[in-house]
Amino acid sequence: MRMGQQTLWAVAALVVAAPLAGCGAGSTGLRAATEHSVTEPSVTEHSGSSSLTVATSLSPGAQGAMYSEGAIAEVRLRAPDGRVVATKRADPGRAIMFRRLPSGRYTVEPALRPCDGTCVHLDPRIDGCRKVVPVSGNTGISVRFVVSKPCAVLPPPLQ
Repeated sequence: MRMGQQTLWAVAALVVAAPLAGCGAGSTGLRAATEHSVTEPSVTEHSGSSSLTVATSLSPGAQGAMYSEGAIAEVRLRAPDGRVVATKRADPGRAIMFRRLPSGRYTVEPALRPCDGTCVHLDPRIDGCRKVVPVSGNTGISVRFVVSKPCAVLPPPLQ
């Protein structure tokens, strides 16, 4: 019976520790994955020859304000007809890629999703912005997030 109690304690420790793994300033809980798609396969990117890479960055707001439990960048991509093609998430500072897109003008809608306790649970979208971007071939843009301000969509930095 003693071995069963040890197993029970080990499981209990994991149950308590798992939600805490993403806590802390700057922690986002998506460290293992650089990108996470949150759309169903039926509405994801279509076959095509173009791609869009969205580089993201996050800076503190006034007086150094940051989200105490972290935040995730979320980019919604709309086709020219207004339909959501895909929504993807990544840690700020990591690129989000939309592949196999037909060439065209897409509306990019980036925003932050602050973590609520851990980044398993996210608050609603904030600090968002939107911009129409022509996508042809391999297109790249940058999104700059500043805490508590609307984001800015910029052309990518020159290499």
